[in-house]
Amino acid sequence: DFQEKATDAHSGQVSLHFWDGSAVEWRCEQTVTDLPEGTWRVSVQGQGGDVGDDADIELYVISDGQTYTAPLTLQGWVNWQEALIEHIPCTSGTITVTAKELPDNIVQITVADDGAGMTAAQLDELRALVEGTKQAGPDNKGFGISNIGERLFLTYGRRDCLHFESGLGKGTSAIVQIPIKQADRSS
Repeated sequence: DFQEKATDAHSGQVSLHFWDGSAVEWRCEQTVTDLPEGTWRVSVQGQGGDVGDDADIELYVISDGQTYTAPLTLQGWVNWQEALIEHIPCTSGTITVTAKELPDNIVQITVADDGAGMTAAQLDELRALVEGTKQAGPDNKGFGISNIGERLFLTYGRRDCLHFESGLGKGTSAIVQIPIKQADRSS
């Protein structure tokens, strides 16, 4: 939730409040449109304690179909930390900025565009290819996405690692959620 409390804000009066006594998943996202063509810099400041060792908080920016990320590590109350992404090219005029945390040692990677999007039928067909309930067509249409879905399943034992969100005129997002193995976190 958002709160108007200057003592919790890095600057100004408003801050994002995301603490909870149990595992949480949250995302704060803003899409900025009508940007002049150029190179941009995005940062977010955060502070707080009582986050578990498995907390993954990251800033990510989507611009011109590319995703840029930076980790944000919280190191205590009123000990401000910054996640910074520099040199972000933007020619489309639209950038989506998101900060998020997923519980249970999950890394989420999102690639989003502001293109034409898909119909519900197209989206269902794509999801069926990912889930393995539909095979690629005779012209190999869907082979790549079907292969990715199968490889994620074989690696992680889950069919829900890859999913899509889309709507006509609203663009498309491809979302990958991959469990982190404890051994992976130390490297």
